[in-house]
Amino acid sequence: MIKQKQNKGFTSKFGFLMATVGSAVGLGNLWSFPYRVGEGGGAAFVFIYIIMVCLVGVIAMIGEFVIGKRSGVNVIDTFGGISKWSKWLGYLGVIVPFLILCYYQVIGGWSIKYMIDYIGGIGVASGAGNVGGMFGTFTQSVDMPVVYLFVFAFVVAIIVLFGVNKGIEKASKILMPALFVCLIIVVIKSLTLPNASEGLLFLFKPDFSKVKGSTILSALGQVFFSMSLGMGINVAYGSYMKDSMNIGKSSVLIGVMDTVIAMLAGMAIFPAVFSFGLEPTAGPGLLFVVLAEVFASMGPIVGRIFGAIFFMLVILAAVTSSIALLEVPVQFIVERFHINRKLASMCVAGIVFGIGAFIAMSFGVKAFQVEGVDLLTLFDSITNKIILPITAASTCLLVGYKVKPKNLMNDLGADTKNKIIIYKIWGFLIRYVTPIGILCVLGIGIYEVFSGQAGFTTIEGKLAIILSAIVLVVFSIIANVIANYLYDKKQKNSLQL
Repeated sequence: MIKQKQNKGFTSKFGFLMATVGSAVGLGNLWSFPYRVGEGGGAAFVFIYIIMVCLVGVIAMIGEFVIGKRSGVNVIDTFGGISKWSKWLGYLGVIVPFLILCYYQVIGGWSIKYMIDYIGGIGVASGAGNVGGMFGTFTQSVDMPVVYLFVFAFVVAIIVLFGVNKGIEKASKILMPALFVCLIIVVIKSLTLPNASEGLLFLFKPDFSKVKGSTILSALGQVFFSMSLGMGINVAYGSYMKDSMNIGKSSVLIGVMDTVIAMLAGMAIFPAVFSFGLEPTAGPGLLFVVLAEVFASMGPIVGRIFGAIFFMLVILAAVTSSIALLEVPVQFIVERFHINRKLASMCVAGIVFGIGAFIAMSFGVKAFQVEGVDLLTLFDSITNKIILPITAASTCLLVGYKVKPKNLMNDLGADTKNKIIIYKIWGFLIRYVTPIGILCVLGIGIYEVFSGQAGFTTIEGKLAIILSAIVLVVFSIIANVIANYLYDKKQKNSLQL
């Protein structure tokens, strides 16, 4: 039985919640949620999103926490404890957050650049209408994006190398409340702008005539990305949970807090967008171009203050998610190879920075592009559109069919008739409904790749995404087979599910 509870796990429920909410609350809330709401027609998208949080997000998160808490070890050994042939999911669960971190920190570096520009007055001095050009010039330069990437990556590495309670938990207790305060400040300012009510109506008054099949799938994909499903993060953080921490209540609370912050992000963005007559359907550029235009239009003093606060908010969100992404591979290296945490953290962070530097430079250096498309788009497509749905759906099925009802009821605190009924509903959802929903995300992801919506228009570019994903899955399966016949052949213990 794999039951090696960490001595240096989360010391409090509040610390665990802040760290886990921090892993979920990131650019998915501040960047992709607002632009998906804009493209999805506003409040109708929000309504569907909330339903998907309940039917997919919370259900899958509970499953990941369950196996993590019951194992108390790293992601790879957790899946290996379920079955010697399911360890390939653990390998994917370590590789994918590593790859996501490589490009995620590039965006974190951009946020630092923006915050510094607003503090120095450069962001508003450029004037409304010129921000898009300023952003393009910066991202296409060779040196400065790498410099800001290094600063961001260094901060994240320092937090992780101090460990779970002294690093991740302590930082999360400070960063998450600070993020919330910054967000509230920007929301208050946004709501005081002229015609702010139009933005609120767009966000809260649903028009279901705008709902299409793509709207539902987009909401489902946003839940999947926002709640860090399939990334190994929830499994890793679950392994640090104390026995007294209730998985069911924690998962529901995390889902609620994540949704509330996403809605606050919408309240910060859409009233401002409508107030200045900009388009809510601006897509991915909504954060770094449209919102920057809004701050530039506020005037030299007000725009400078609120621009700096807003991008500080983006940095905080990116940091809390990045420390969770970095912890997954670091935890595995420390436990499997018994390497000092500080050394493991700096080594992984160094490799991430090295790869991230090529990603950052790929916007301006054609030699680093694939079929004329930057590496950030390639990495994002491989992980979010293909690999993550595979790992999340497989995890749901493993938990649904492998975990014994008695053990699950203990983990979920199902000690009354009502709670047992809730458990049975959850069991049905995680076996049938949630995996189907996640596989729909995989289907739409593959469709977007081949239709050119993922950014690649040539057949070579599209095949680069699909073949890269296939290579990662095959590599994980081969690693699983090799592990069974080498190192893990001596291990006869299994996770008691």
